[in-house]
Amino acid sequence: NINLAIRSSATCEDMPDASFAGQHDTYLNVPHSQVEKNVIECFASLFTPRAISYRNRNNLSHVNAGMAVVCQCMAQDQVSSGVLFTANPLTGRRNESVLEAIPGLGEALVSGLTEPDRYVVLKKEDEFIITDKKIGAKCKAIIPADGGGVTEETSSNSTFEVLTDKEVKSIIQLGQTVQDLYDGKPQDIEWTKSMDGKFSVVQSRPITTLFPCPNVSMSPLQVFFSFNVVQGIIDPIYPTGQDVIKRSLLGGALRWFTWGRHGNTGEFMQTVGERLYINITNILRNSLGRKILTNAMNGIDPASLVAIKELIEENAALDINSGV
Repeated sequence: NINLAIRSSATCEDMPDASFAGQHDTYLNVPHSQVEKNVIECFASLFTPRAISYRNRNNLSHVNAGMAVVCQCMAQDQVSSGVLFTANPLTGRRNESVLEAIPGLGEALVSGLTEPDRYVVLKKEDEFIITDKKIGAKCKAIIPADGGGVTEETSSNSTFEVLTDKEVKSIIQLGQTVQDLYDGKPQDIEWTKSMDGKFSVVQSRPITTLFPCPNVSMSPLQVFFSFNVVQGIIDPIYPTGQDVIKRSLLGGALRWFTWGRHGNTGEFMQTVGERLYINITNILRNSLGRKILTNAMNGIDPASLVAIKELIEENAALDINSGV
């Protein structure tokens, strides 16, 4: 007697450089008598003007587009829901999670119907710290309707918090568990909370918009700075150009300055997204190196200097250990 959620799973969804989130139709709280009808309508949404236009913009084939329809049991007695990004999709920081929460079903959030509560949570060692909190308007909510389907409600009291701080941290921990199941790859997770306070994960998929990280361990912390930024190069560097820079006199000077002189923390220069990045960890841990670098960065890229100062304040791994 549990009603179902009818959702799409298309071949062109969640690609490395394109995400079809919200492009196809979803039907919630569907009684069993209407499942067949809603499955057909979900299949048909593969060729709505919205989906066709999106494929055209991303040069994707209409002929090769395919879809499966997933029928899931609805999470029971939902009082709130939302999405969780286990890495910050705006800054790319893997040690930050972003959580959004609304009352009722998550469809109101996915469709942009309401403004959610938003939390940014920093993971520092084994502790979760809420570094930013914004309480959204939440003026509208979508809730299950009697007899099936959903209905829209308007709320006059939109200033309340959907979650307590303790619940926020519990969801973040749940997200870390899910991420670990996918080999540590950052996830975009949809979750719900029931009346008894139980949290459920209803969907998880990789975050496709993150810029890749250097191929080094996440612990201890290492800091890389874009060589492209120093040179004013916006576009990727061809492999031949990368080899010339790495093996040239310039590359040797950078190796001496960032690696050989101040210890070993990883490759001194790495290719990430066909751009070159310099390991500046040891410079930041050296009193003279830090002074020279921060003074130079003020003229090269002030925005990166702000980020570096934040990293220094937040991470004991960047404490000065040498004055030479």
